[in-house]
Amino acid sequence: MRIVGMDNKDHITLVEIRERLVRIETILEEQDYKAVSKTADDALSLAQKNEKAVLELQGYVKWFVMAVLGAFIAAVCALVLK
Repeated sequence: MRIVGMDNKDHITLVEIRERLVRIETILEEQDYKAVSKTADDALSLAQKNEKAVLELQGYVKWFVMAVLGAFIAAVCALVLK
């Protein structure tokens, strides 16, 4: 397909652009976007579960530290009052 008023250089450039476009389309068609989307959804779900687990562990750590400090204070009070 030649456009009126185009010289040979312009025609070659259009052919190169068309060939590159075909290669890009081929690459895009080969991509399995559904699998990539499923993997991303699985990763998001796992990250959300992990966030909940981390928050739960932080709560346990808080209570553990408070218990250790309480035991330390009780031991110091027992030694002082003895």
